[in-house]
Amino acid sequence: MDAKGTPSSELFIVMDRPNRSEDSRNSSFSGEASKLFLNLMEKAGIPYPDGVYLTYQSKCYLPEDAAKELKETSKITCKSTWLVKEILKYKPKIVVAVGAEVMSNLTEATGVMKNRGSFIDAEIEGHKFKVIPTLSPAYLMNNHRELEGQVVTDLKRAYNAVAGGVSCWTPGKEKTLDYHYIKTFKDFMNMYDEIMKAGKVTCDIECRGKDPYFLTFPSPGFPLTSIQFSTHSGSGWFLPIAHESFIGETNSEGMAWHGGEWTNIKAALRLIFETGDIFIIGHNFKFDSKWIMKYLGIKPKLSFDTMLAHGLFGETSSSLKKLAWELTDMGGYEEEQSKYTETLDADKKWDMFHYPLEQLSTYGCCDVDATFRVFELLDRKLSSNVQMMELFKILVKASRAFLDIEHEGIKIDRKYLGELGIDLTLELAKLKEDFNQLASKQIKEFNAKLLEEATSEKTGKLLKNKQTEFNIDSSDHVSTVFYDMLGFPINDKYRSRKTGDSSVGKKALEELSKKHPIAKTLMEYRGLSKQKVGFVDAYPRYTDANNRIHPDYKLIKFYNEDIDREQGTSTGRLACSDPNLQQVPAREIGRA
Repeated sequence: MDAKGTPSSELFIVMDRPNRSEDSRNSSFSGEASKLFLNLMEKAGIPYPDGVYLTYQSKCYLPEDAAKELKETSKITCKSTWLVKEILKYKPKIVVAVGAEVMSNLTEATGVMKNRGSFIDAEIEGHKFKVIPTLSPAYLMNNHRELEGQVVTDLKRAYNAVAGGVSCWTPGKEKTLDYHYIKTFKDFMNMYDEIMKAGKVTCDIECRGKDPYFLTFPSPGFPLTSIQFSTHSGSGWFLPIAHESFIGETNSEGMAWHGGEWTNIKAALRLIFETGDIFIIGHNFKFDSKWIMKYLGIKPKLSFDTMLAHGLFGETSSSLKKLAWELTDMGGYEEEQSKYTETLDADKKWDMFHYPLEQLSTYGCCDVDATFRVFELLDRKLSSNVQMMELFKILVKASRAFLDIEHEGIKIDRKYLGELGIDLTLELAKLKEDFNQLASKQIKEFNAKLLEEATSEKTGKLLKNKQTEFNIDSSDHVSTVFYDMLGFPINDKYRSRKTGDSSVGKKALEELSKKHPIAKTLMEYRGLSKQKVGFVDAYPRYTDANNRIHPDYKLIKFYNEDIDREQGTSTGRLACSDPNLQQVPAREIGRA
């Protein structure tokens, strides 16, 4: 399958492989997915075919249901046969890896959403180049069309890198900006006066963990490391709160301020955050607010959240760093910080209490500077759309309300949960015994079959990781007993769409329970088991020292960089996690 475009452009765009129609007609980049991608290239301003070289990493079609081993072999073989030769022949400066398969073939990175839009260093036989991963058109067409804008942004960044250089962060740039490390109380008052005069400020924190209610770092050391502020694009103030360099005989927490100075600083911070006189801006600021509330006793009154604002215009990310690449000229400001992190022991990674203060100061100032630049762009965009602005204001109010709910927490009666756990354990044991009695003959036969399958023909010993007894929690086991051994009728409506297997899901069991008591017993068992595992056993793991749960509510759909997956919903519905309190069962017998 032929490549297209201009090899001398220094910009390669590498797609996975042609689809069936492209392969059968020997017509590269002519399918619907390819047409979509060419359209996105046009939106990104990439001149085609003059400004780019478009190729596949694999030159022939491979069916989706092909064996995994065959796909891996094909990927490796095709890389050495074609792709490597093309790269070495034409020596591109930037390679856009379209989709996960291409990205993993050219880099060691995993997770396209996590890495999309970032420059990743790559090298093949001495030729060094940058790889920018982006989403595949097939992924976009699979109910993800709202992400097209992100692909356009990635393509713009790639084209700029070869056509005119990438406008991004470079080491030493901080010296040209209005960044300040607050070392004295006078420095702090200078910042305070600037904030009061400006009337608006972006804010960000550095801390010692991901959850203010469950600290995992080794003591001693105060949990909140610093607070940063910015009053305009290009500015930044770094206020240290605690650091290992301040630890002394009388200062085990490593506090940066003491006595009257610390009292006055907290009083001034309260005026900034709580009065409503200052327009407070942050990115995913509900997170920062929890730390400030928990450890300073100050409740910030949020006015603008760049993550929420960006989310109104499509899929967004919890990572400010991605928005810095997408919307500002500060993309990559975190690279020095990330490189330092890789040199640390696991227990100190991203524990800002131990990072060099001067480096942390620059990083923190960059955070609030980037936030201010993103804010200015999104504020103008919202201001031009009255309905969107009104919706955004509602989102901000909702964020403040849910901050109160999350911080206050929900009281859990651990004693009652313990007693309920014992009751449920006894009831589950009874239901399990009832189930076994109703199918005792079949389960005995099933166990004999399992034992035979788990026994090695050569040694006569049991094979590792092989089940030898019926498991009531296994849908496959239950299905075999119900349909193959007890001969229950199969309703085709409830077959698995993917495998065609008969179902033992809720609807199928409800129908079976009308004639077969064992199906009703299984339904009761599953209901109680879900309550015990999902709530009675799980909730104590989420309670703090005061027996309160602090859930995390999501108001928009976004990509969570910390856990490498999407969270929230795109339908306007509220989402909740850690734990999901929206799944709490109604109050009935045996329920919490």
